[in-house]
Amino acid sequence: MKLIDINKVDVYFKDKLVGHLFDNGDSTHSFSYSDNWLRNGFSISPFKLPLEKKIFTCSDYLVNGMFGVFYDCIPDSWGNKLIDSFLSKQGIDIRKVTLLQRLSLLDKYSLGGLSFKPSFNEKIDISSINEFDKVYKKIKLFLNEDIVNDLDLYHYGSSTGGSRPKINYLIDNNLYIVKFPSSLDPLSIGEDEYKMNLLAKECGLDVPDCKLLNSKITNGYFLTKRFDYDNGEKKHVISLAGLFDLNPSLSQIHYLGFLQTVKTLCPEDLKEAVKRMIFNYLIDNKDDHPRNFSFIYDETNKKYRLSPFYDITSTPKINIHMMQVNGKDNPKLNDFIVDAKKVGLTEKEVTEFYKKLKSKVKQFSKIITK
Repeated sequence: MKLIDINKVDVYFKDKLVGHLFDNGDSTHSFSYSDNWLRNGFSISPFKLPLEKKIFTCSDYLVNGMFGVFYDCIPDSWGNKLIDSFLSKQGIDIRKVTLLQRLSLLDKYSLGGLSFKPSFNEKIDISSINEFDKVYKKIKLFLNEDIVNDLDLYHYGSSTGGSRPKINYLIDNNLYIVKFPSSLDPLSIGEDEYKMNLLAKECGLDVPDCKLLNSKITNGYFLTKRFDYDNGEKKHVISLAGLFDLNPSLSQIHYLGFLQTVKTLCPEDLKEAVKRMIFNYLIDNKDDHPRNFSFIYDETNKKYRLSPFYDITSTPKINIHMMQVNGKDNPKLNDFIVDAKKVGLTEKEVTEFYKKLKSKVKQFSKIITK
């Protein structure tokens, strides 16, 4: 593989030209919509890139001068680890790989609905995976050696987000993610996440279809449906971090900001958002950074909606939540009420949500510990 130097990529959604993204050569990037997209498209980032005929520039060093909506498309630590290893094996100095080149490396299974040209990726087939224990053995070998000796692993996993090892998996033209233990995880991590998803569903929250895949060497692998890919069609998705050009590893926004964003974009989803805030604290899910909250563009109704709930885990070993409630790391019922009232919910509504969720979590905890 040879990466060519580029200072511009064309951005597409479903083969329609959205606009042009430029590397300005000074750690900043610029973007402008195409004329046709301005007439017939939608804002791909409603707060930072409104549908206007102008050149937008991002210079925030916390996101390497890249607009959040495009930063969302680039894989997190796991996918980037695979990409960096693959490029290094090709003799490419990863320190010199630009963000535009990383966007051009994305395949058709990358996060969200945007694609980029020129494209350096190869056409791949991920429909032939059927032995997940073998995949996990390849992952463990890679984690030990830090070198991709198996191209299948690169193709299956390099476009995925998150820090835990995972691969894309195609079933009947729908895309799923299969997660595997990292070198620091217990072998029960897949089963643990599966149980938390079942609990969220039991609480009435909007959770993607999921299941626990059998394994002879772990307690099982967690499989969950990707909500940005439906029946072969990709959807435009932007995270809370992407909406505001935030670095997801920093606490730059808290639950009130999340609720205010939901109220602005999709007020009909506000109660669901409040329930997720409460639920994350009740189950001790401290992996609540702003990349774990997303919005999907509904092309039929021409508006954004809150995405299904995802990355639902209990993380008691992490010290504090990424997002606070009413300025506190360990909020009580009154703190949830304070933040929710600021976006229009009543004390009675929040109290009812809290008591019902707490009861469900308590009941479920008794069942799974038997």
